[in-house]
Amino acid sequence: LAEVMSLGSSLSQMEETLQQEVEVVRTARAHGDLCDAILGLEDAFLAGREVPEALNNLKSIARETDSFVAQVLDRLPDGIDQQASTPCELLRQQFLAQHSGLVAAAFEPPGGGLLGDFVGRLFQWLYIQQASSHEALAERGAGGSADQAVRQNLEALRVAAPAVERGDLEAVLDCLDRSSTGMCRERAAEWMANVEKALQLRQALKVVKARAQCLTIA
Repeated sequence: LAEVMSLGSSLSQMEETLQQEVEVVRTARAHGDLCDAILGLEDAFLAGREVPEALNNLKSIARETDSFVAQVLDRLPDGIDQQASTPCELLRQQFLAQHSGLVAAAFEPPGGGLLGDFVGRLFQWLYIQQASSHEALAERGAGGSADQAVRQNLEALRVAAPAVERGDLEAVLDCLDRSSTGMCRERAAEWMANVEKALQLRQALKVVKARAQCLTIA
């Protein structure tokens, strides 16, 4: 009887050990799936393709795997998967292509219209041709009087340009958000919104990647 009881105890211990090992394997597999989903979203974000699908896949796996990652993703704004689908490099190129139009918008007088657009592009051309006289051109931009809004927008664009060249979209967004006004801000609004969403998703990716590394080490 004692031998039977001893054997039963040994089998129970073995079963418990096996259950623990199964749980370790299950957890490791779940963490592996989570890491794969995070990398999938990062690849989609960098390529600017299938971001909604990759984000939804990560959310689904996170809900089953790790509540912290799930909470981070749930805090992202609605529609970010669509608005953040433009790669950062493409956003940089878009700003460079749009820069001359933003300079023209900085000179455009209130009211806009065809005449306003013509005035803006005329002074934008003079601005580029006479780079050494930017301040004077800014002062002549609106009806020959010093215009604080024109100078403010031109300064914002001047500061933003090298930041874009460096790929520092966060600095560009901050500069335009603080300083741009009027038509210049209106023309840049869609680009600024896309950059904001891209930066939010990029920040979320950094957080969940750090969390995945902690889980892997643990």
